[in-house]
Amino acid sequence: MRLAKYLTLTAAILVAVSCKDGSTPLSAPKIGAGNLPRPSFSLTPAASSTPAVSAGGWHTCVVKTDGTIACWGNNADGETAIPAGLPAVAQLAAGFYHNCVAERTGAVACWGDDSYGESTPPASLNSVVQVSTGLFHTCALNIDGSVVCWGRDSEGETDVPAGLGTATAISAGGLHSCALLSGGTIACWGDNISFATTIPAGLPPVKQVSTGRSHTCALTTPGAVVCWGDDTSGEIDVPSGLGTVTQISAGKDQHTCALTTAGTVVCWGDNTYGQSTPPAGLSGVVQISSGLNFTCALKGSGTVRCWGNNSNGQITIPAGLTLVVQVAQSISFVSTIPTPALAGATYTLAATATSGLAITYQSLTPTVCTVSGNIVTFVGGGACTVSANQPGNALFLAAVQQQVIAVTSTMQSQTITWKSAPPTSASVDDIMLLQTIGGASGNAVTIASLTKSTCSTHGNLVVFTGIGTCTIAANQAGNADYSAAAQLTANITVGWHFFGFFDPVDNAPSVNTQKAGQTIPVKFSLGINRGTNIFANGSPTSVEASCTTWAPSGTPVATVSKDNHDHESADYDDFVLMYTYTWKTDKSWSGTCRLFSMTLTDGSVHTARFQFKK
Repeated sequence: MRLAKYLTLTAAILVAVSCKDGSTPLSAPKIGAGNLPRPSFSLTPAASSTPAVSAGGWHTCVVKTDGTIACWGNNADGETAIPAGLPAVAQLAAGFYHNCVAERTGAVACWGDDSYGESTPPASLNSVVQVSTGLFHTCALNIDGSVVCWGRDSEGETDVPAGLGTATAISAGGLHSCALLSGGTIACWGDNISFATTIPAGLPPVKQVSTGRSHTCALTTPGAVVCWGDDTSGEIDVPSGLGTVTQISAGKDQHTCALTTAGTVVCWGDNTYGQSTPPAGLSGVVQISSGLNFTCALKGSGTVRCWGNNSNGQITIPAGLTLVVQVAQSISFVSTIPTPALAGATYTLAATATSGLAITYQSLTPTVCTVSGNIVTFVGGGACTVSANQPGNALFLAAVQQQVIAVTSTMQSQTITWKSAPPTSASVDDIMLLQTIGGASGNAVTIASLTKSTCSTHGNLVVFTGIGTCTIAANQAGNADYSAAAQLTANITVGWHFFGFFDPVDNAPSVNTQKAGQTIPVKFSLGINRGTNIFANGSPTSVEASCTTWAPSGTPVATVSKDNHDHESADYDDFVLMYTYTWKTDKSWSGTCRLFSMTLTDGSVHTARFQFKK
């Protein structure tokens, strides 16, 4: 058992590390199954790593932008002996006596002390995005938000709670572990002798959690710090006037540090070795890590500064160390070369760099093609060569990729025609087959909707989905002898199915005889419930008309509903799939004829004839 150095901190930790029955079992990995659905992610190997420093027990490790790592300080347990052939690393965590890394591929590798299996990750781990190392245990965060812990389990530090939910970050401390959940809450488990796992009531939403030896700190969304647990040396006594904090690090002993928005570091708690006194003038810091009696900071320049205990050279930075390393990048064209490429036509270039940096384009054959921005213009026949260029930056080397396009100067034209003319109107939910006659290239003609809100296409089938104008486009690509055909379009007005008026109203040319002043229920169906906004503005209306020719003889007026309101919406009955508009007629209409007219939102007009008597 590797406790000799750690016992010098406090006798209480020895009691906590020992199992309750005096044994020292290696617990099996605990997987937080949870009952909540996991978000869907995909692992993509990164072209570079985020540089970071991690302070351990008596050693320090860093990860560079090229995914390589360096370690220095104590090596009694092999903690600074980096495994040969270690793949590119995305993230690193230095523990008390061991280290673990999350590789860019999602695998986990560990080395150093393995007395309790803390350096032996479960073989099934292959989608890990973060690791965190404690005293004699390790935890990993999978890309689906689940958490796995392994190693010593004397205080339940590897017992991930069932139903934990979706975690976004983890932190393994001395004998306890915590997870930041997707809703900004924290869950902790393991040793609670010093109340390090007792989360304060009313804690605001959290964006970072950091576990120390026997205390825990949280960074809330406003940028404030809250700590709880052991306070033997004031490690949870957050200084007043700290300002806005961007990162916290609870030390592996009894001190805590915070990084402010100004790039400065503030520490509090035990200062026996000066671990809580940052060097004078330290600025430009982008990341911090608190170890056992020492602290390290990474500056924006890529250099590292450490202070505190140096008994094993843990704060002696190797000469010439910088975490910013230029790595190679590659460029791939993602745009499809036009076939054929015709003189006078244009082509939009698109390429991506593995660095994610912006790309510029240029023509290497200006007599065949020119480039402006990402647009290629073909000016003559021959081979057009364009290059995609990325000049690189402090992290990436420059890269270039070429694309060659065969340009022809003359092409025959081709034309698409409709096999049968498309209709000018259709109804919602109708399905229609549209057929075309293609040009001489023999290439397939594709049909697509240009108005997704009103219609969709499936091969040659058109499905009308909403009222309005449906525009269908037919296209045919060219080949070595024929240019692409001009796009053929068709516009189809889409409305609702109107199934006519229903009893007690007859449809024209029938005449409905009604008593003047009577309230008439006008019933009609549009197939299904189309909502309440079915009438156009100003509709329905009625107008006096000839009782013989039914020609209007007056000015249309707005109808009045049963509640004496103009243009009240119709009621819909789900049982009979029917609308009812209750029309209140006027007694003065006795002896006259009138046309009742409904203009619907889809633009259609529907009329019924009425003759009124006393």
